Amino acid sequence: GLDQAAFEACMDSGKYLEKVRQDTQEGQSRGINGTPSFVIGGQMLVGNVPLADFREVIEAALPADLRRQD
Repeated sequence: GLDQAAFEACMDSGKYLEKVRQDTQEGQSRGINGTPSFVIGGQMLVGNVPLADFREVIEAALPADLRRQD
């Protein structure tokens, strides 16, 4: 459903180029050099990470009283 003409016009205009550069620089300064990358509780997950790994990192980042009890 992408409007190809609108997309190309946006890309050609450079409207968001500076924002993309800023986001790229911020990511690189934090050690992120690829996508997808996630930082959860100070821990970085990069690439196609299994859901179980996300759960583990999220649980570890939560305060003890908010962690699952199963």
